[in-house]
Amino acid sequence: MRAGNRALASALIRVVVYIDALNFYYGVLRDSSWKWLDLEKWCATILPPGGRLAGVHYCTSLVGGRDPTAAQRQTVYLKALQARGFWDARFPLESRKLKFPDSLSDLAKSGKLQIHFGRHKTAPVYARVPGLGRQKVKIVSEKETDVNLAARMVADAALDRFDIAILVAGDSDFIGACRMVREEFGREIHLHPPGWSNPSAERRRVARLVESVGGDKNVRPILPKMLDECQFPATIPGTKIHRPPEW
Repeated sequence: MRAGNRALASALIRVVVYIDALNFYYGVLRDSSWKWLDLEKWCATILPPGGRLAGVHYCTSLVGGRDPTAAQRQTVYLKALQARGFWDARFPLESRKLKFPDSLSDLAKSGKLQIHFGRHKTAPVYARVPGLGRQKVKIVSEKETDVNLAARMVADAALDRFDIAILVAGDSDFIGACRMVREEFGREIHLHPPGWSNPSAERRRVARLVESVGGDKNVRPILPKMLDECQFPATIPGTKIHRPPEW
């Protein structure tokens, strides 16, 4: 990069995107044709004016439940992300001898595209099942994903890694982290809450979260047009990774 370009890049507003993957999936992607999403490309489209993408943190858990095909599709998608430069944050980038394809962005090559894994917990509970009465059933719940996201966002604020954080989530569990990032570290947060098909109802549901990021002026809708324009090709270049047929 030339000296002039480096100076320009450093002058731009640093933006890091934090995605609650399952909230994003169930709130936006599940019933759509946008599941094969190029995350880095999409994140670059939601930057504020003057923003420079400085990182993406995709916080997820491996799919649990009774549908093994869902887990298979998720695995394919995670492999697609990894082929495009996302890496498993549980392992230091330096521990891997990686040869990055020239087609990857500088952001990917620097390890700034990260996947953070939580887990699923299966617990037996008693519930009333129609026609069978009270039965012992298994409930699968997601663990650690929200904590991973909140901890990463607060740590990055403390380490001066962004000027603006974009939070793709609609969970009130993030209220404390958002307040800390704004009040303790003086950083700005833009909220992109999934599932705003009924804006008035959604505003009621996430009212306290909206307040924690500074109000409606810092809330942005997730636009279908941008999702549509940011899909991976059917086959990830240089790999044998294909879009699942069901998608």
